[in-house]
Amino acid sequence: MQFLSALLSSMPGAAAQGLIWGVMAIGVYITYKILDVADLTVDGSLCTGGAVCVILTLNGCPMPVALIAAVIAGMLAGFVTGIFHTAFGIPAILAGILTQLALYSVNLHIMGWGTDNGSKANLPISVDKYNLLVSSRYVRDIKVDNPIFILAIFLIIIIFVLYWFFGTELGSSLRATGANGNMARAQGINTNFTKVLGLMISNGLVALSGALLSQYQGFSDINMGRGAIVIGLAAVIIGEVIFDKIFRNFGLKLLSLCHWRGHLLCGHPDRAEDGSVHRRPEAAHRPGGGGVPGRPLLEGQVLQQGQEGSADQCLTFRTFTKPLTRARSTKSGPSGRHPPSG
Repeated sequence: MQFLSALLSSMPGAAAQGLIWGVMAIGVYITYKILDVADLTVDGSLCTGGAVCVILTLNGCPMPVALIAAVIAGMLAGFVTGIFHTAFGIPAILAGILTQLALYSVNLHIMGWGTDNGSKANLPISVDKYNLLVSSRYVRDIKVDNPIFILAIFLIIIIFVLYWFFGTELGSSLRATGANGNMARAQGINTNFTKVLGLMISNGLVALSGALLSQYQGFSDINMGRGAIVIGLAAVIIGEVIFDKIFRNFGLKLLSLCHWRGHLLCGHPDRAEDGSVHRRPEAAHRPGGGGVPGRPLLEGQVLQQGQEGSADQCLTFRTFTKPLTRARSTKSGPSGRHPPSG
């Protein structure tokens, strides 16, 4: 009976922390599932968000400004990882490790800003002195400032914004890059830009999670992001196994942190029988009508990545808008083709 009462008393705190880590898991989901990139910057950018938020709050910045600055700091960390990967040709996993190791020193200097030695491994912040957004002190109170209520609103807003963004042309290009980078480039999408953008969005969300976590626990610590990538991947994999067969809506899949792939531009052959309609972004339309210049993409046509490509690398285009073709000459043979010259 004592064990049951202890379990029930710990559930509000576990729910609040689960919502905070859920924001981080959505960021991991963007790179791991949508962008198909293994990003290890998460362990460093989580602490970066917490350090920036705490140091700005201690120096008198309003809480909304501190949160926005934390998100921007995380996006800068993702930008560095993206540049390492796209501009310098470093593999994504190694680029994430380089940025993560560099952020360790950066985070020490951020938390030690204004001190004598210039670095600090731990920075406390009290809810009694500062107007924090969430705090573990109120987790059992039935009030508006309960962190569970506030964090649930945060999570709903984030999911709504991401649901809208990935339905836009830019979001569809990002999804197409993760589904098949070669085909996305053939459609005129700048895959280097979309990779960098996806890494920036992901690490911005991770930094936001770190800012909320540092407020909730009352301090930021240099080791607070250690193992964050493991937690995020566990959330994505467990959510995929449990909820993939239940949820079909993208917003609900974000909520459950389960498997999702971009099917607006392209889809796998095993989805060809469901009659899905896949459309290209307007910016991807070329004269000649196809992803390959001068080769129109017809209904049911399958393009494969090289001779050794597996079935998972194929793209099936079920229904496109009418291919854009140049005006043909009125003189044509019986088969509709141009007669041979000469």
